[in-house]
Amino acid sequence: RLGFIAQKVLTTSSGIVSIIATNSNKIVGDKISILNDKVESITSHSNSKWRGKMWNVGTDSITYGYLTTKTYWQYVQEDLGIGIVNNYGLTGTGLCSSPGVPNPFINRYMNMNNNAHINTVFGGANDYLNNAELGTFDSRDSATFYGAVHNLCIGLRTMFPNAKTAFFTPIKMNYNGITGQANTKGYTLKQYRDAIIEVCEHYSIRYLDLFTVAGITPLIPIDNTKYYAEG
Repeated sequence: RLGFIAQKVLTTSSGIVSIIATNSNKIVGDKISILNDKVESITSHSNSKWRGKMWNVGTDSITYGYLTTKTYWQYVQEDLGIGIVNNYGLTGTGLCSSPGVPNPFINRYMNMNNNAHINTVFGGANDYLNNAELGTFDSRDSATFYGAVHNLCIGLRTMFPNAKTAFFTPIKMNYNGITGQANTKGYTLKQYRDAIIEVCEHYSIRYLDLFTVAGITPLIPIDNTKYYAEG
């Protein structure tokens, strides 16, 4: 029970209801938030430029939703009011067509819905784990990681000239229980991350450096236990 009689109700632009009330003949002002999750969602979506838009997401198990009941893109979809998300994530897949990398995204991106307003590529971890050849910045062979990122940048911009394109770098992870360990080709995960950033910057394509800013790392024991149980 509120314990007062409402005299006047004013709704502000922020969705907060101000109630001017009488309590024991004293006028008091109190702000009470009556926003439930649904109303809050509608309010936040109203100013989102992505409301009702279509989003293509790739690439690997994190995007697919392996071992989770809700993926990162579902949270983003709810927060921004995105209309349709097409999930092109596959467990175990990488970006490049180097031997040992299954179902590489470089061979799949052209099958994405071409009506999308934004395309994001979140990968690199399985290229590292499957010992993909890194290549160099001058590489254009999609069997190398550098070459695949070059060709993805060019291919996505060509196929989706009016859509936004962005890459997410892989988060820090363990390799045979060791963080920062080089794979059998001698490459660290950071080198694959660096390749994504170098190529994206070359083409002025946006990227989110989750390797640096994800906020979780197996180097911190509590993170390692909570987020890296599967590796």
